[in-house]
Amino acid sequence: MEPSPFPVLLEDLSLDWLSAGYRPNVQIRPNQAEIRHEITGAQTLERLIQDGRATWACELRCPKTLHACVWESTSREQRIEWSSDLMDGEVFVIPGVIALQGFQLQPEPEEVSPVWRGAPIQIHPGAWLVRGAVRRTRTIGQSLLYFRLNRKLRAGRMEVQCEPSNDSLRFHVNLAEDIWTERAARHLQVAALIAAMGRMAMAFPTPEDEPRVAQELRERLQKDNVPVWGEDNFDPALAATVIEGFRPTETSAQKRKG
Repeated sequence: MEPSPFPVLLEDLSLDWLSAGYRPNVQIRPNQAEIRHEITGAQTLERLIQDGRATWACELRCPKTLHACVWESTSREQRIEWSSDLMDGEVFVIPGVIALQGFQLQPEPEEVSPVWRGAPIQIHPGAWLVRGAVRRTRTIGQSLLYFRLNRKLRAGRMEVQCEPSNDSLRFHVNLAEDIWTERAARHLQVAALIAAMGRMAMAFPTPEDEPRVAQELRERLQKDNVPVWGEDNFDPALAATVIEGFRPTETSAQKRKG
């Protein structure tokens, strides 16, 4: 991201605002996200929102379909929803605060770096004043899997096919008609991911051939000291459950507590 011609409060690193912080709480669920925006140490930004010159916001972006929109909210507790028909592949949400109109920003001297003190700073409508980290709407494992109905498969069966490209990675998970309605079930998704991990070595014989997502998966496994595809002791089940672990059922959890 290029430097902005005005001070922007960032979630992960803010050199412009000296003691301010932005800590959004983002809960992502299927086709929706709930955000609670929290700003500390920046009274100037809080006043802009109260005066109606700026607003809480969340950007929704799908690079593959080029669909993008910004949701605005007068409340720091915000909820957005989207249709899966408009999305394909990775979808991201970016929370923050945007300007609703043009104005001159005049922060208190103690709020910002010396470079921004003195002359008023011109802000244009739509400018991001506060910007949070980019968040996936799906986990890495979920973003790899694309479920398809295959009526030719016999009951209870599933097959997984890898379709790599230079900049992406997807596994088509073909499901028999009788289990198609169960595609959102955790156990079925993890089973599909195990099969997908088993095809990684065949799809990418050398790390140089791997797209960004595969490199991200490799780094995740290496961070947990887990063998990766191409190594003699690579275990697809272990790799898959490091990325997307099984979750115990409520009954199992209750038995352990007992």
